[in-house]
Amino acid sequence: MTDIDARRPHPFYQDADGVNRPPGPRKHPDYARFAAGSPVVPIVRRVGGEPVPALLICRYADVREVLRRQDVFSRAAAAYADEVDVSGTMLGMDGAEHARVRGTVKDAFTRPAVDGLRDTVRAAAQERLTAMVGRGAPADLVRDFAVPFALDVICDLLGLPPTTGCGSAGGATCSSAPAT
Repeated sequence: MTDIDARRPHPFYQDADGVNRPPGPRKHPDYARFAAGSPVVPIVRRVGGEPVPALLICRYADVREVLRRQDVFSRAAAAYADEVDVSGTMLGMDGAEHARVRGTVKDAFTRPAVDGLRDTVRAAAQERLTAMVGRGAPADLVRDFAVPFALDVICDLLGLPPTTGCGSAGGATCSSAPAT
């Protein structure tokens, strides 16, 4: 048995087509079990059809530690396991480079700035959901709605036109760190 064979497949509700299809709005019960007892879980994800070993981090404090410890958990080191190429974007940066870029955009993410877009965001969500439903089954809520919608909202917050390709990324999964 290889290391990958011993790992838990993730996402937990993945169907034969590779689409995460949870049966309802509740999280898989294993998340609570892992957070209570085994907050770092060896998993295997499929990226481009290939198995990629990763670690699922299940507790808030541990996730914060991973995000703060870029000396140990580098985005650059995880790039090979990304389903969406984030190189050259803030999401793919570490350390001082990330802090520099974040400093230039942080004012766009204040509560007043975000509150000012409430109606626009609600309309954009409805438009994206309508388009996704109109394309028919199967649909992947993360790939077909959540990622492009979030990127569209970020573009709006930053005042970037949609023609920049800001909302054109396709696909993502649960945040996980590649195993070392």
